[in-house]
Amino acid sequence: MTGRGFAVYVHWPFCESKCPYCDFNSHVRETVDRAAWRAALLGSLESWAEETPGRTVGSVFFGGGTPSLMDPETAGAVLERVRALWPVTDDLEVTLEANPGSVEAGRFRAFAGAGVNRLSLGVQSFRDDELAFLGRRHDARAARAALELAHRTFPRVSFDLIYALPGHTAAEWAARLDEALALAGELGHLLDQMQTEGVSFDALATLVPDAHARHWQRTLAFLRIVTEHWPAVLREEGLIDPAIRRNRLLDGVARHWQASPPSRRIVIAGSTGTVPATARLMRVVASLPGGAVVLPGLDRELDEASWNAAADDPAHPQHALARLLGALAVDRAGVGDWLPGDTAEPQRYALLREAMRPARTTDRGRHVDRRGFDAAGLGGMARIDCSNPDEEAAVIALLLREVLEHATKTAALVTPDRLLARRVKVALRRWNIDIDDSAGQPLADLPVMFISCYGRDETIARALDAGAADYIV
Repeated sequence: MTGRGFAVYVHWPFCESKCPYCDFNSHVRETVDRAAWRAALLGSLESWAEETPGRTVGSVFFGGGTPSLMDPETAGAVLERVRALWPVTDDLEVTLEANPGSVEAGRFRAFAGAGVNRLSLGVQSFRDDELAFLGRRHDARAARAALELAHRTFPRVSFDLIYALPGHTAAEWAARLDEALALAGELGHLLDQMQTEGVSFDALATLVPDAHARHWQRTLAFLRIVTEHWPAVLREEGLIDPAIRRNRLLDGVARHWQASPPSRRIVIAGSTGTVPATARLMRVVASLPGGAVVLPGLDRELDEASWNAAADDPAHPQHALARLLGALAVDRAGVGDWLPGDTAEPQRYALLREAMRPARTTDRGRHVDRRGFDAAGLGGMARIDCSNPDEEAAVIALLLREVLEHATKTAALVTPDRLLARRVKVALRRWNIDIDDSAGQPLADLPVMFISCYGRDETIARALDAGAADYIV
């Protein structure tokens, strides 16, 4: 069992009311001894940890009952104990079930601040008559409002519908699915990711081993919504998906510049080329007589073993740059300085290099000569040790909040960790501070929209070449 991953399920059995169709272990109670339940949950985790040594947690699921009725502090305490008892994956998914009737903006933000990054909403139906038949406390309007709030608060959201209610016909269920599709952000996210990476939907059929083929076939049948029905809808409307449009535009510009290199200076700065079409354009620009690609924060002094480890670790800050250099067919040693002779703050660079060293080569850090670091070289830096990601976000939020006490000071959080950035943003809302996030809002969290392309790729390329944009940033 050692080394195998697994998931932790945490059950909160209490509800505001018992739905007539529910056969789960759930109970209606006027009062709950929350402190006792928190202690019991933490104690149960300790017991299971003794049975699962060396296992790695990839998912935590708060189910019920209605776990959104628990105190967010309890969820935070459980997640803190999980991290203390087991190693967790870098992309740990933490799911909380909620009912639309128990939704409240402040509690959602508190759960997000506690570490919940996926919400599963028990909608069951978007029809008021069906919700009344099911004994639900919410109506369709409350369900839509809860979904909208969830998408604004959590990076991932799902919702449940009940299939085959008495009297349901196939046509009525298809109509329910059409209505739900307009709100299904996760399907949109899957579609966008596959189109961005240029992955064919045919690859889905061979993705899962034969041992799970039967279940996967049912999943594939559902995914035909995006593999067959969605393209048909776009064709009928004469529209195109934003990700495909972006890829075609970038590839069109790349082909045009490759065939007719522009005479002026073309610079791509600050991009790590995580979108394959962007990487292809960057390769073309790098080959132009007047082209240049400026890479953000490339570590050219990281030892080769650590560089290879970073290339294999999607969570490492240098991973995207390693992939990009491979796509550009450029050796790391061949990348020059943006400003020749720029060796500012070498001690800081060395310290950050050691702090970001991949896990596979951390043993090499023992051989670093600490005498190479002094107070002058590290002036203005501070180290704060936090016990978990939630505490880390709270400390950063407090530091940013403190800056607002001084009219002439400014502050910025620089991090590649999108989850940390969202946690800090949520924590700052406790003081009614709405901080600007330069990374913007994830596409999957935005309302679905359609963009129609009226011009050919070559037309747009000629517009760019004519001076519409001298820099692509």
